Amino acid sequence: MRLTGRKLTAAGTALGLKIGDTLAAINGKAFVGNAAALNERFTHAGGRPVALTFRRGEVDITVLALHPDLGKWELTAAIQNWTDDRTDPDMMRNWEILRGPDGAYDIQPLEVGMMALLCPPFWLLQNRLWVPTAAIVAVIAIATAIWWVLFPFIYVACGVIIQRTGTTLFRLDRINLGMQPYAIVAATTEAGAHAAYGKIDPRGRFVYAAAQEPISEEELEIAD
Repeated sequence: MRLTGRKLTAAGTALGLKIGDTLAAINGKAFVGNAAALNERFTHAGGRPVALTFRRGEVDITVLALHPDLGKWELTAAIQNWTDDRTDPDMMRNWEILRGPDGAYDIQPLEVGMMALLCPPFWLLQNRLWVPTAAIVAVIAIATAIWWVLFPFIYVACGVIIQRTGTTLFRLDRINLGMQPYAIVAATTEAGAHAAYGKIDPRGRFVYAAAQEPISEEELEIAD
């Protein structure tokens, strides 16, 4: 099946899907069926996420979805010569790719982990969110100076806030740096997410990757 119509639903847009994306597989296994068959697969999942792989041009993009209401579906022929690669969606999560005009990109999981709750300043520093880090440290320090008994309550409150708003803070910070949300990919690890995005944009460069030295003319001659 293929997503068609003028626009997608909010859920489809949030997953970075586009009109014309063709559903190729569910949980790594080729999908052949109509909208009713797709709905049945989600019903059997019992509320757990389902890994949907879409063919976009010559690229396959996998995302995790909680329901099939992503847009208007059009029945099409199944993707030919699809090789099944069983995928366990319970081991995966969605990653958001934000890309700048120069092709550099950054990445974040769309589910904030327990680190943000247990150690919010460290989580903020790990994600290079300097302004929120300074703000939370200042709040904790001021509260502790006023009355040290407040420390655990303020600390826990900050952890809860960061865990709930972490993805938004990350996104706004990167947008402020000139990046824009570009794609969603599902993967089990961050390395897998980088690899998945590499298939979408082979020339993409992770913004914090070590700078590559230019290739000399001698090396180019050897390569030729």
